Amino acid sequence: MPALAAVAASALAGLSTLELVRRSRFGAARYGASAAVAAVVVGWALAQRPELLPGLSVEEAAAERATLIVTVVGVVAGLAIVIPSLALLFGLVLRGRFDTEGQEMDVGAAGETGARRSGTSPLRVALLLGGAGLALTLVFDGGPLLALGVIALLAFVALGSVSLVDAAAAKNE
Repeated sequence: MPALAAVAASALAGLSTLELVRRSRFGAARYGASAAVAAVVVGWALAQRPELLPGLSVEEAAAERATLIVTVVGVVAGLAIVIPSLALLFGLVLRGRFDTEGQEMDVGAAGETGARRSGTSPLRVALLLGGAGLALTLVFDGGPLLALGVIALLAFVALGSVSLVDAAAAKNE
């Protein structure tokens, strides 16, 4: 039943986001879309407990230790390739160097955000949250630290999206 409530909350957030987009209130729609995605993830997590499939628990469905180790090694190897590539891509896009016709962003311009002036970048905070969330979700099998890891990953997605949109808006000014 709690999973159904989370899916209903996601549907409500999605519909309100569509209405906000229709009214051209894109700033508020951004938060509505984040809430819709977060509610879907929470609904999925709630639907999985306590059994993955009827009559099959998570422990019974788990792979052998050797398979899990190979999977983790594969994920780490993939991350070693993907993270630097994404960092380069985001760096090129945010600096306006990806688009050859785009103009360079002037970091010292009057339009810089208060977060940049104070020295704390929302993107840096998002990356820290992503790293912490990834570490917590990989290390802990359950309990409050796993929940904290999931929350940190959701905050990473939300804050990262907001900072990328803000950077794109600052570029267009």
